[in-house]
Amino acid sequence: IRTGVLRARLLLLNLNARVEPTSTGPGEKWYRVLVGPYSSQSNLANARATLLQNGIDNLVLKRKKTD
Repeated sequence: IRTGVLRARLLLLNLNARVEPTSTGPGEKWYRVLVGPYSSQSNLANARATLLQNGIDNLVLKRKKTD
């Protein structure tokens, strides 16, 4: 799935989604689709359940808070 299509699909599921570029090596650029952030474990669990119910594999990334 293209990142823009996936992001649109997630937005239709009422999930806060954004695309983040990442590099895997010289000359390689990939794009990661992120959902969140979530302020509680229950909100995170609900989002993950929504993703799974819609056939979207996911994993949790814990990041430091930014200003």
